[in-house]
Amino acid sequence: MLARRSKLTHSGMDFDLPMLIPSFSSKGSAYEEEKKKGKKSRRQYAVAGDLRDFGRLPGKALLVSAFDLHFKHLDVKDKDQPTVTARASLRNASIVFIDSGGYELADTFDSCEPKVVEHALPDDWDKYNESTYRKVLQTLANDEAFPPLVIANFDHGNKGKQVADQVTAAMRLFVDFRSCLGSFIIKPWKKRIVVDPSAFTDEDIASLRPFDVVGVTEKELGANLWERLKRIACLRLKLDRGGVEAPLQVWGGLDPVVTPLYFFAGAALFDGLSWLRYGFANGVALSRHGYEVLEPRLSITHGGARARGSMTLYNRTALDKVELALQSWVDHDGKDWSMFDLGVRNALRDAYEAMQTQIEGVRA
Repeated sequence: MLARRSKLTHSGMDFDLPMLIPSFSSKGSAYEEEKKKGKKSRRQYAVAGDLRDFGRLPGKALLVSAFDLHFKHLDVKDKDQPTVTARASLRNASIVFIDSGGYELADTFDSCEPKVVEHALPDDWDKYNESTYRKVLQTLANDEAFPPLVIANFDHGNKGKQVADQVTAAMRLFVDFRSCLGSFIIKPWKKRIVVDPSAFTDEDIASLRPFDVVGVTEKELGANLWERLKRIACLRLKLDRGGVEAPLQVWGGLDPVVTPLYFFAGAALFDGLSWLRYGFANGVALSRHGYEVLEPRLSITHGGARARGSMTLYNRTALDKVELALQSWVDHDGKDWSMFDLGVRNALRDAYEAMQTQIEGVRA
């Protein structure tokens, strides 16, 4: 059975896995503009307010990009009010995952994005590089009041590079931040467009042993869900057989229906932006308008801002519910499905049965 309960240990604290990690990014977020000296500039991203509100409630894991921290995209700058910095909003988190900024620098969007909005990079975006990333990490790591950190390698531009070269570059970064856990994101190597674990050599797998977390982006696992599930299972099997105990993270794989399938295939950490884009109700993700109709705590008479704020708050509870369901499902050896929402439990069971039949290692 590839699905399992485990723990991520950091600074003497244990964090239960599986873990669903809400993410924050300026990419795809609406923003306000203001004119200064005849030029338009972005005053504030909507996601900055989401992070501020999230930070008022302690105890959750979350993920942010060093790119957004560097450019202060997640700071709240309301008129006539003191600025609420992203660092201040992050202090109440139980553990913070830091992405290097590859998503913001890339020209593709998260698969959950309902519409492709303009993504104009800052004027000096081309000056953001690994050196900039290191400065952001150093600031956070030196802050004794900051939560435990899990940092990703600087994966932007790694696509096409040999696995050994990707590993070497990641180790150079992680060795300088020993107080942080290191999360290694594998990128497609040579001329591949996907991460195909079946092509990993024994040496490739062995080189992953030093990392605390091993991950891959959802999009780079394949174009369709079935291919992604097979590759997650293949990677988990190879890691297990190679003595790599690091949990497997699917970057961008946060969805109330799909996340359980990734978990059945062997992944343990899931992050993404879907919780900001959709409402989670009855075990599925709904458009905001549909959510206002079906969520009993809301009404179509609520204004857009109020409904959106309530949606993200309620989505936190929904993610907690999925986490607990996955843990309980493992405790019952995958034979009890009552912990999942009634509307999806039969579909999840059917999908799991198909995976057991056709994907090696999934069967208990």
